[in-house]
Amino acid sequence: MTKKIIVILTLMVFIASIAFAEKPEVEYHSLFYIYSFSWQNADFDSDTDDNDQHYYLHGDFSIDADYGNGVGSKLTLGAWGNFGRHAITASGPETGVALREAYLNVDNFFDTPISMKVGKQHVCYGDQVFDGGEDGFMGATLTYGSDMFDMDLMSLRLEEGGGTNYIGSITDSVPHDWNLYGAWGNIKMDNININPYGFMRTRGDAKPMWLGLRSDGSPMNGLNYSAEFTMMMGEDAAGTKYAGNHYMGRLDYNFPDMPLSLGGGYVNLSGNDPSTDDNELYESPSWGPYTFGFYKGWPGFGPAHLLRSAYGFSLTAPWAGMVTNTNIMNGHIGYSMGKFDMRADFFKYAKNEVASGMDEDMGTEMALMLQYHYKDTITFGATGGYWTPGDYFSGDDPMMGGYIWTAIGF
Repeated sequence: MTKKIIVILTLMVFIASIAFAEKPEVEYHSLFYIYSFSWQNADFDSDTDDNDQHYYLHGDFSIDADYGNGVGSKLTLGAWGNFGRHAITASGPETGVALREAYLNVDNFFDTPISMKVGKQHVCYGDQVFDGGEDGFMGATLTYGSDMFDMDLMSLRLEEGGGTNYIGSITDSVPHDWNLYGAWGNIKMDNININPYGFMRTRGDAKPMWLGLRSDGSPMNGLNYSAEFTMMMGEDAAGTKYAGNHYMGRLDYNFPDMPLSLGGGYVNLSGNDPSTDDNELYESPSWGPYTFGFYKGWPGFGPAHLLRSAYGFSLTAPWAGMVTNTNIMNGHIGYSMGKFDMRADFFKYAKNEVASGMDEDMGTEMALMLQYHYKDTITFGATGGYWTPGDYFSGDDPMMGGYIWTAIGF
């Protein structure tokens, strides 16, 4: 039934784009950023020589077309990742240009408060339902919008299992698709948003589900908060029940008539207790990065912690042990004057569930972030962290990690 709905929505969008098509108004946009990541002593053992510095590059070019009557399209071409291929020998990594976004959208369909988007699209809901910001997900999104309440209904193809390669193959063993279905609401109350949501991910017989409630806003001048709770349900392919949970709270206060701010936060991602029959390890619906507000121009927590996580993305996948089964405490102080921002952070990391005889303490990290917006055009930034390990790790020596970056877009 769900697949039929997707087909119907897709046909409606294409028919609408043809029916209302006229010479479009076209806008061009581009985004470019380059990061230089570096880390040292990720094994917390100074007797070894583990360290690295590498560049990470993103460049894209978008064409936004408005055909009138609420009909539009977006096309984004770009590349991202490590670039370091030798120009002569062709050895080393390189990433090719690919289609990063391509969708049709219809706003106020048939003069209703309903909009539709069909195609490859970026997804970011809260801190944990995120595609990573580089590539989008294929699918369809139906949006209802009003002054008091918005709602997104989505059907996303996270991974294609079959496709054109299986047409005419006459086989009974087509691989399962990996789908994500969801609903994200937004109740708008003055300066406060309340987001009830639910997601279900399917891949064969595995059907984990998420129910959650998030709220953020500014209830008074200078005070900003975010809070969220999520619980998992459903079963995996073996029939084991999911019972993980996630909760988060962040609070920031900007002093009036002063360039100073204070804040803190707490994130808890549950771990699996081996003494129970359920799977209590929390994972995000998309396995994407945990954004923590993108406070340092990149998702994740402290910069040293980030550079010990899988791919340097703070992924909340079940196999990404630096983020899952972890609780994180944070305190920070910020300074902002004109185009210059500075923030100092303290992080405390600990595991929720550990094997018998192991310690939960992962240690502490001190971090500093500097950012400057040059002539309102280009951003320069730098951040670094010093992570002193706890008894969860076998090593005793601190790790250092950080990066510098620059970004420009139009």
